[in-house]
This record gives sequence, C-alpha cells and structure tokens, in this order.
Amino acid sequence: MLGDRLRQVRKRLKLTQSELSDKISVSQGTYNRYENNVIEPNMQFLHIFCHDYNVNLNWLITGQGEIFLDNNQDYNSVLNNQESSNKQIKELQKQVNSLKKNIQNIDAEYNQEKKQNHLLNNQIIQLMKDLLECKNQIINLQKKQ
Repeated sequence: MLGDRLRQVRKRLKLTQSELSDKISVSQGTYNRYENNVIEPNMQFLHIFCHDYNVNLNWLITGQGEIFLDNNQDYNSVLNNQESSNKQIKELQKQVNSLKKNIQNIDAEYNQEKKQNHLLNNQIIQLMKDLLECKNQIINLQKKQ
C-alpha cells in the first residue's frame, strides 16, 4: 500500500517521521496517518515528496519499477509518463463505456427479438390449433356423407 511505500522510502533515507514531515511541511500526525494508511496523501504532497527525495512516482503509487529515479531519469519525465498513462487510461475508459453501451443496446435488441419470437410462436400454435380444428370439421363432414 502507499503508506507502506512511504515508510520504506523514509527508512531508506534514515529519517524519522518528524524529520521528514518537517522537511516537506506536513504535520507529523498527518504524515503518520499517511504511513499507516489511515488517509491518502494528495497529489501535491506526492509530487513534492517525489521531487525532494528523487522518488519514482510510478513506484510510489503502483509499487512497480525502481524506488528511486536513476541519474539519467528526471522527475519531469516521470510526470510526463504518468500524464501519458492517465490519458491512455481515460481513453480506455471511454472505450469501455462505449462497449458497455453497445452491449446494452444489443441486449435490448435481443430481448425485443425474443419477445417477437414468443409472439410468433404463439401465432403458429394458434394457427396449428385452427388447422387441426378445420381437419376435424372435414373429417366430421366426410363421416356424415
């Protein structure tokens, strides 16, 4: 969880909660609640934390990748990658919503066709009953002759 990763970074930096919270202008109590997963830090805090301590924002949020940025990678490139990923996620969400809508439309059409088939089946049954009644009448007339 995010709080566990915050704690992991702080310990690797060999800082106390009090020292770290002072350096990033957050109360020690608030920072403690972040680490204990009581509350989620806002994005402003995360950006400052990552920038000040060269932490990989992707790792901090997802747990994937390296904890610290290497010397060839700067914080802005991580932010740009994060923004690009967010755009891709939004686009995929739009596609998912569109697919859900298409599925709902197809389901509605299927239900309409199902009702239509039920009506047609009932009509066929009635026609078969009528046909049988006609045959019986013919047989009865033939018997009378």
